[in-house]
Amino acid sequence: MADRAKTNAQLLDKLAELRRQNERLKKTIARLNKAVEKLRQSEEYYRRLAEVSPDAAELALRESEERFRNLADLLPQTVFEMDERGQLTKVLRQSEERFRSLVQNSSDIVTVLQADGTISYESPSIAHILGYRPEELVGKKVFEFVHPEDASNVFAVFSEGIQRPDIAVRVEFRFRHANGSWVYIESFSKNHLDDPIIQGVVVNSRDITERKRAELLQNAVYRISQAADRADNLNDLYKSVHEIIGTVMSTKNFYIAIYDPNSKLLTFPCFCDEYDERPVPKKLGKGLTEYVLRTAKPLLYDEAGDKELRQSGEVELIGTPSQIWLGVPLIIGDKAIGAMVVQDYSDPRAYGERELEMLEYVSSQVAKAIEKKQTEEALQESEVRYRTLVETSPDAITLTDSEHKILLCNQQCAAMHGFKTPEEMIGKSAYDLIAWEDRARAVENARKTLEEGGIRNAEYVFLKANGDKFPAELNASVIKDAQGNPVSFIAITRDITAHKRTEEALRSLSLTDGLTGLYNRRGFMTLAEQQWKLAKRMNSGMLLLFADIDDLKQINDAQGHQEGDLALIETANLLKGAFRDSDLVARVGGDEFAVLTMGVPEEIVDVIMARLQTTLEARNAQEDLRFKLGISTGAASYDPEHACSIDELLTQADALMYEHKRNKDG
Repeated sequence: MADRAKTNAQLLDKLAELRRQNERLKKTIARLNKAVEKLRQSEEYYRRLAEVSPDAAELALRESEERFRNLADLLPQTVFEMDERGQLTKVLRQSEERFRSLVQNSSDIVTVLQADGTISYESPSIAHILGYRPEELVGKKVFEFVHPEDASNVFAVFSEGIQRPDIAVRVEFRFRHANGSWVYIESFSKNHLDDPIIQGVVVNSRDITERKRAELLQNAVYRISQAADRADNLNDLYKSVHEIIGTVMSTKNFYIAIYDPNSKLLTFPCFCDEYDERPVPKKLGKGLTEYVLRTAKPLLYDEAGDKELRQSGEVELIGTPSQIWLGVPLIIGDKAIGAMVVQDYSDPRAYGERELEMLEYVSSQVAKAIEKKQTEEALQESEVRYRTLVETSPDAITLTDSEHKILLCNQQCAAMHGFKTPEEMIGKSAYDLIAWEDRARAVENARKTLEEGGIRNAEYVFLKANGDKFPAELNASVIKDAQGNPVSFIAITRDITAHKRTEEALRSLSLTDGLTGLYNRRGFMTLAEQQWKLAKRMNSGMLLLFADIDDLKQINDAQGHQEGDLALIETANLLKGAFRDSDLVARVGGDEFAVLTMGVPEEIVDVIMARLQTTLEARNAQEDLRFKLGISTGAASYDPEHACSIDELLTQADALMYEHKRNKDG
């Protein structure tokens, strides 16, 4: 009996131990189930976020689903057993990490917003695009970072997306970078507030600053061209220019300075500044504006530049000192007529090389617009000044009687219509110079000119003496006698053929080669034509060099295209180093380059070629080079006494280059 009692007691103890083990097992299973569920929720969150993001990876989704199907066979087993083998937690963790990686490594910024605009998630890509760490933004309202001028539109679009979860909404706006600058952002958002996994508005954003600035720059050039036609006077034009430049950069401190060579005074017809008053007209001194006028070159002037120029005696401090100063010359022909300036008193990073390039790009259009408006106003001042202007104006000027018979015209008018001298046009009807399809409108506008005293910016199709047609723009005014009766009409006509072509090309014009940073063929031909016209007008010479890299194909085949690209870049740098900054250097083909330089005597050509050859030999003498660089060249000179076109110069230089290449091969 005693033995049996002892045995029963042992059995009871074992049973109690089994019960305790069972309780511990239940608790372990519960903890594992919670861990598995947490992993499953995390995996599902990133899966859903990847599904609604434009950068979702469909392949990764399919792989993850396959993993869950393979896992299904394991589910009937106990959670304890699965955890022992590490199957479920490992698969869930891998899947969660995969989808987390998809979202966090997206090139776009992925943001999740609550209904009030509070940021609940921010992908790591925000760091390299906008300079913030994700945790710096989470919990903050997104509208705090939107440019004040864009805030109302962004809020309206966001509200529309909240109210209409069935659509994706798009908006462009400026977002404040961590360094304080503004970055143009394009965002697409979709309302997933009702999604039990995401519970937010998913926003995909990307940086469109470069694209936006290019669009703004092209639009600014176009609007300045239009302002020159539409402004009633110079003051209106200056106001328009100030407003238009303000669309591409800050212009809270902006001015235009114009130099009058007759009075030898520098005036400031457009001046906007936080601290200084408009300067009175003054003689040229040693200010920054005068420095830009003297050098006819743009200047980006910061604290370092201030110290250097002031120590050299080139400039003196005038007015309130600024943190950054940017000025570009306004050039007509080869003379600087003034300067256009922006500056900032608090932010030394307000302007940089990008803003310098943009301001310089629009300056030529501003200069032309100012020149045109000055010409128009000068015509109204006096008969003497009018007659001088008629003789020298680049526009066609015509004086007709009350019956529209031509009494007087300038040489430009005769040339524009294909006549040799103005005298050939005297006595002709002005209507005979207008194409038949526009003649009725011209008659109606002449009636309006009588009634209103003038007409502006009327565009017609005009005729040349040989019958050819061309577009031109006409401004006309009535001249009245002392009794107020109309006695004649004065018309200023400008051939706008090139202007029309330029307007069409502005939106698609691309002037530079992406690899070398030089002008491409289109840019070279566009600018070379301008230089050709200037050389022809100034009766000066030019030199055109054509260069070709020897055996570039062999470099590509033997070393790879990366080395071939390096050969192109090195050649570009060699050419830029051998010529002046003012010379036009371009990559005009795959391995072909062209250089156009003005005002170079023929006896200097050999010096330039020798300098280029010396630089090339010095490069090839270096050790550990993967390839030797060879360049064949040919140079052709433009003689104003025996004028030829840019295309003909290129053909001559190309032929000489190939002769050089053959001689080297021989």
